Amino acid sequence: MRTKPKLVIVPSAHNFSDEAFDQLIAYAAQGGTVLYTGPLRLNAGLETFGETFR
Repeated sequence: MRTKPKLVIVPSAHNFSDEAFDQLIAYAAQGGTVLYTGPLRLNAGLETFGETFR
């Protein structure tokens, strides 16, 4: 039997696809813990990290 991890650590989440990001959000909604280190997303067209509304 495979068990789910208690904690998922996500470095550089801004490189994740939308599908991967949604899977982590679903995991957290089911009681899992996700620790993001660094920015979650980059604004398209900007060369520096900017504010985004999520």
